[in-house]
Amino acid sequence: MAKNPLRLTAQAHRATPQTAAEASNAMGELGTAMAERARLQADLNQAVAAVTARYQPKIQTLAGQVKDLVGGLQTWAEANKDDLTAQGKRTVNLGTGEVGWRLNPPKVKVTGLQKVIELLKAKGLEMLVAVKEDVNKKAILEEPSQIKGIKGLEVVQDETFWAKPASVDMEEIAS
Repeated sequence: MAKNPLRLTAQAHRATPQTAAEASNAMGELGTAMAERARLQADLNQAVAAVTARYQPKIQTLAGQVKDLVGGLQTWAEANKDDLTAQGKRTVNLGTGEVGWRLNPPKVKVTGLQKVIELLKAKGLEMLVAVKEDVNKKAILEEPSQIKGIKGLEVVQDETFWAKPASVDMEEIAS
């Protein structure tokens, strides 16, 4: 028998109501819990904003100072690179720290993609041109009957339970 993708398996929860009256009471409790959670989150956000406002000016000042000092060190090191790297070193110890040069991994830079592809093909270098095939999911959703009987391909749709207490203007999604 095929499994229905829209059917959710209900899990037993500590607060599972047994009657409509209990469900109504649970909804009231849900509203209260959600409102309290929102209030606490707002308090947290306000506290974080206050701490951020207190430290941010000094952090920005120090970030500017760091950027200026690194820039100055780079200018000095670049001007003296021949002397600093004379023995084949790429790292220089200054006693209070190190400066140096690091080679990044090689990467391919393409300018004018379409023209480059045409040139590669013209030179017989098709093996350097990637051809990417993929399933057109948008087209399948527009014409789901076309995939009937194709193994490994199906259109599925999940169902999500939600609860919205009348006492708060929020909705909670079950996960």
